[in-house]
Amino acid sequence: MTLYSDDINSAYQDVLPKQGVRIGSTHIMYDSDAMMQWFIHVPYKGPDTHYAIWQFNVVEKGGIRGTYPLLWDDFSQPSHMVSCDCLFEQADMLIEVSIYEERCAMLDRLIGSFGVSNAIFILAINDVLYRYGVGWSAPYSESDIQAQDIGMKLTEQKPENAEAVKAIVQAVYDFWFNEGFAKNISMQACEELLSLYQAQVASQKSV
Repeated sequence: MTLYSDDINSAYQDVLPKQGVRIGSTHIMYDSDAMMQWFIHVPYKGPDTHYAIWQFNVVEKGGIRGTYPLLWDDFSQPSHMVSCDCLFEQADMLIEVSIYEERCAMLDRLIGSFGVSNAIFILAINDVLYRYGVGWSAPYSESDIQAQDIGMKLTEQKPENAEAVKAIVQAVYDFWFNEGFAKNISMQACEELLSLYQAQVASQKSV
């Protein structure tokens, strides 16, 4: 399995059962009275699910000391854990840690072509396309052209609802591939894309 911190500062490959890893650090003097919170995401593949992520919410005064199990062997939640949930819906999925370097390289390329703000917008669109498997199960870096086109058309057409976003996405995929290639895109994905567009517009107005 792979274990990594939420901001992916640390990525651990092939972690063994019951093996501990470092996910952060605290100062014995300055942090001893502080309430500290971590969100830990652990990729998981079980017998009844293709791919999922365990999300753990940890809050401790002064940090974690000693052995700190995240989950018991029977998948029950330890009493010291604020919450733990197994996420397996596409809407809840995170980008896998194995994509991190590829994603960083794409962001660098996009910044060079479009500037920071637009690059982050396009990257976020690509994240949605990848997570929801829009069009096909392409590698992460092979849908960036569609993400750029979708971002441009969202800006030009100024959609006001998810249905309008869906039409834009389908038109882009119809142009690049066969007609109806993205006809099964979920409305959840379209809602996310609409939220990204609205956030992009708001950020540009505040500049």
